[in-house]
Amino acid sequence: MALPTPPFHPTLNIHNFRALLPPPTLTNPSPNPLLYRSADPSAITPAGIRTLHALSITAIYDLRSTPEIEKQRISRTSFPETDGIARIHAPVFEEQDYSPESLALRYVDYASGEGTTGFVRAYTEILEHGGPAFRQVFGFLRDKQSGGERCLVHCTAGKDRTGILCALVLLLVGASDDYIASEYALTELGLREWREGVVDKLVREMGFAGGREGAKRMVGARKENMLATLEVVRERYGGVEGYLRGKCGLGVEDVRRIRENLRAEKGGML
Repeated sequence: MALPTPPFHPTLNIHNFRALLPPPTLTNPSPNPLLYRSADPSAITPAGIRTLHALSITAIYDLRSTPEIEKQRISRTSFPETDGIARIHAPVFEEQDYSPESLALRYVDYASGEGTTGFVRAYTEILEHGGPAFRQVFGFLRDKQSGGERCLVHCTAGKDRTGILCALVLLLVGASDDYIASEYALTELGLREWREGVVDKLVREMGFAGGREGAKRMVGARKENMLATLEVVRERYGGVEGYLRGKCGLGVEDVRRIRENLRAEKGGML
């Protein structure tokens, strides 16, 4: 089954590459994406790089830790250098491997049920540690977005760290919880080919104790996981503005400018 376009761009040879679109209730029917999100883009093709330029992407924010990037270098895959697109390392965790495989192993006790406990714990850790990394992305949205530039944000799978960042962006423009959780759940489609390989690796090579179904849940992206996390944002930080000010160190005027840029009603390429 082909991925829906928009928001996906399946021709770039990057898993889970898609536009983060604002809710249709907040903008015109042909909105510019708020940003782009993806899994690790290292396998991008030359044609894919040309597409990034065509999408006005001028910065790529890598939320992975140093060990994750080193692991990639050992496998001899890396994003090619290209003019006009800045590569910024903005780790949520500097030294901790937070790839989906590692996340599944860390929270294996929560893999047996249908609840959200494991994901809420993991996503709360991301929120607690991610402020400095997320500040860099929100700085781009404050300073560059109104000029037509766009950024790409990724981690290993474009699911957990990237998903939390994108949820914060959507909260800031006033998206509903259901819209945010539905956008997050698109990752189930974006990673469907990749996901089976990760499940096989967890069960066969890494001795995952939760079984195959538990592994599927732990590398999945169910709406319920995000809905429960949005409650954490409200209860723990007083909402998205409280988070941006308290954890990212942004001021009132910064937040106003970012929201204004994101909610600008300008038609554009999807």
